[in-house]
Amino acid sequence: MQFFDANGNPLAGGLLYTYAAGTVNPLVTYTDFGAFTPNSNPIVLDSRGEASVWVADSDYYFELKNSSGSLQWTADNISAGLTTLQIHNSSSKLIPVDADEFVLLDSATSFSTKKTTWTNIKSTIAAIYSAVSGSTLVGDNTGGVLWTTVQGAIAWLYNFTSVTVPTNYLQIANLPQTQNILPNTNWQLWSLLTKQTKVKADGSGAQTVISCTGFTINNNTPTFTTTNTQELKVGDLVEITGGGFYWNYSGVVGAPPTTCVRIAGIVANISFIVRAPFGGVSPAISVAVTATPTVPSNTGLLVNGQSADGWSQATTLSTWPDDFASNSYAGSIRAMGIRKGIIAEENVYFTVAENDIYRYRGRTLTYGINVNQTIQSGAGTWRIGIYDNVNGWRYSASGTGVSLGAYQFLSVTAPISASATIIYVSLFLSGTTNDVYYHALPTCVVGSYLSQENCGQNINETIRAGNHWNPPMMTPLAITISAAYSLGAGLYGFLAQDLEALSMGQCHKSIHAVKAKIELTTPTVGALLLTSTGFNTMTTTTFGPEVGTQVANVVNVGQGMLPLSPDGTFSIYTNTSGLVITNATFDFDTVVLSSSEISN
Repeated sequence: MQFFDANGNPLAGGLLYTYAAGTVNPLVTYTDFGAFTPNSNPIVLDSRGEASVWVADSDYYFELKNSSGSLQWTADNISAGLTTLQIHNSSSKLIPVDADEFVLLDSATSFSTKKTTWTNIKSTIAAIYSAVSGSTLVGDNTGGVLWTTVQGAIAWLYNFTSVTVPTNYLQIANLPQTQNILPNTNWQLWSLLTKQTKVKADGSGAQTVISCTGFTINNNTPTFTTTNTQELKVGDLVEITGGGFYWNYSGVVGAPPTTCVRIAGIVANISFIVRAPFGGVSPAISVAVTATPTVPSNTGLLVNGQSADGWSQATTLSTWPDDFASNSYAGSIRAMGIRKGIIAEENVYFTVAENDIYRYRGRTLTYGINVNQTIQSGAGTWRIGIYDNVNGWRYSASGTGVSLGAYQFLSVTAPISASATIIYVSLFLSGTTNDVYYHALPTCVVGSYLSQENCGQNINETIRAGNHWNPPMMTPLAITISAAYSLGAGLYGFLAQDLEALSMGQCHKSIHAVKAKIELTTPTVGALLLTSTGFNTMTTTTFGPEVGTQVANVVNVGQGMLPLSPDGTFSIYTNTSGLVITNATFDFDTVVLSSSEISN
């Protein structure tokens, strides 16, 4: 503290007398905040009129005199407020709650006294952590110490080793999550399904087929002219038909094969560009044709309840993979569109395999899902549930419905009986006929907690196909690979073949690799048919299965994992110029989502 005379000059050598309030009974002060060393009384000020004065938990009467003993001023009932000594001697509270208040000196307002709450402190810590780590802290907002659900959790603010750490107070998002037991949650494989016209962005029905007046002839990347491109966008798959149109493949034997092609460019309501596989070109005469946007369909297979691979559904539902931005969900590749077929409740569900049920018996499962209902004709919305054949169904609350106008996350937690032999998780749709829903990143984990931020697909997932699937153009494939298709280095063939387009959309381009079996018949002995990612004179190529012919005109087989380039394409080529392939079939099966999982 510093003291001054009446002229504003430091009171050098001044004397400060300290008494109990309202009396002249001396009352001690201290030189330190811990109250260990008492001051003299009076306190003698230094040459700057200063002294270190710490008061006790009492009210004081002060008299200030100069060095000659002349009174300068008096002050009574001086209170220190909340002193360090008071704080030190206060009782303890181990775990604060949101409403608790803390005193601070605000540096932005000349260190004036301010208060803050435990809620504010938690929010500030969470924001700093998120900014530094790129992760998000998600608490249960009940107050108390922030905890992490990482096994053997760490207390965030204090290391209370005597406190039992709860397992559900804090989830750290964007860190490796608990294994999602659900497959194919980005709907990347629809192997048992046929094709259908792509559904409109609002889900109300099929898109309008695009009428084209003509196209550039004899071209591998022809431009088609039209006055209305409808909802077509770059990346869509279309099937070109009508007017006797076919892709002309040099060396192809027999009828022109069926395939989809990908939209490579669009000028709205004027034209669009596609690229044909295996060197195919448009016909020599331009005619009017139609372009049908195409996605996988469950039409004709619903008797078995088939849906995206790994999933089943009510036979009355229509489902499809949807990639419109208006229906997208953060962190997902695409959503599953669902349109109800009847008034009664319908469902899309996953059945735990019989040989996996042991993993979950006697444990707790939590199932979470993100759903956006976009068409709602009545009061019905949706809900989710977990089932085992001992406890029956346990359900979540019902979704809000169309009025929410966005994706909604719901979850349900249920213990699984130790003697269960059947386990399902399911999305139930309780609306009426033609109600539309979009379903993204369903996630089911072991344990009692799942946040919306932790919904996601397993990074290294292997999606097992319901059956092997065969792109129409590649089963069978009968073609002559002529010298015109030279790739250099003594190899001949085709680069950047679009597997999603060839498979009519069954296998999404985000897949890293697919299990493949090639059966090759050729009259040429000693030929090799090779597959790989992109081709760059062997320096940056990852090879897939290959077939060598040791006997003419018999089936030769090669199989293994076929790696795909980042754009979902692969290359196929041979060491024999003019190789005549009289018959080749390509059977595809399981797909993997990580290049680290690729192994032949």
